[in-house]
Amino acid sequence: MQQMTDQMARLTRTLSDWVQAEPRSLQEIEAQVVRTLHRSGQEPAGCPHAARRTRPSRADVACACGQIARYVRMRLATGATVLGRVTLEQATSRCPPCGT
Repeated sequence: MQQMTDQMARLTRTLSDWVQAEPRSLQEIEAQVVRTLHRSGQEPAGCPHAARRTRPSRADVACACGQIARYVRMRLATGATVLGRVTLEQATSRCPPCGT
């Protein structure tokens, strides 16, 4: 959460500096805000949340049944947001004892 707060503070400062550099129309300001947010949405981790990409875990995990769910594969999921398309990578696991 702190990383997201820091990123939004940087975006705000950048936009503020740009707006104050010379007189701008409301239309120019709006277009710049949209471009800036769109670029930040293209950053790793899919939003203004992170400046660096973390590798998803490929480890076995505890299942809700109390057994160990074994790593199976990485799965990609793509969705559309107001800032553009975002693709996330998620580890999938399977628990042989309970079948989940």
